[in-house]
Amino acid sequence: MMDEPSDIPPPDVLISVIDSKFTASYVVDLIVVANSRGDHTITDGKSGILFTVNPFGATLHDQLVLRDINDKIIVTLRKKIRSLHKRWCVFRGASDDKMLFSVKKEHTIQSRTNLNVFLANNHSEDVCDFKIAGCSSNRNFSIYTRDSSRKIAKTHEMHVKDKFLVKVGPNVDYAFVSTLIAVIEAMKTSHCNGV
Repeated sequence: MMDEPSDIPPPDVLISVIDSKFTASYVVDLIVVANSRGDHTITDGKSGILFTVNPFGATLHDQLVLRDINDKIIVTLRKKIRSLHKRWCVFRGASDDKMLFSVKKEHTIQSRTNLNVFLANNHSEDVCDFKIAGCSSNRNFSIYTRDSSRKIAKTHEMHVKDKFLVKVGPNVDYAFVSTLIAVIEAMKTSHCNGV
């Protein structure tokens, strides 16, 4: 499972959005087990659970949290109300004080999954910082850096209902990738008519 796939080259620099402690010098295999209630378990395929994703709080927003193995909330994911592009915002910890990034559909109407990721310091949003492209309905998509030339993660079907593999490139924040997966899954299942 640790063999580096040829289609995910190591990045020139460390890609850390949530925390550099969630990076490795090798390809990390994440196995995602999802259910229709919005709960997800993310494991590394050998030593156990890395993260869980669960609905959180009683608000008008669709809201999820990514928790670590110690049940500590790493990030909060919140769907923006009244967003044509179905934007989700991601905040550090359990509050909405420190936004890390947002994810939105590239176009209001699209047949395939095309999402743009904007880091919090990208105020103009002229160019996205990361891009997600593929088909979310069969969980076949890739995550790229801003210019779509460097793939940092790729999903692989496991032929098991609601279970799939995500290969995360070396030196890439796998908590960040796990959060992006949670947003994609939430867009599919929330009241926003899919990705």
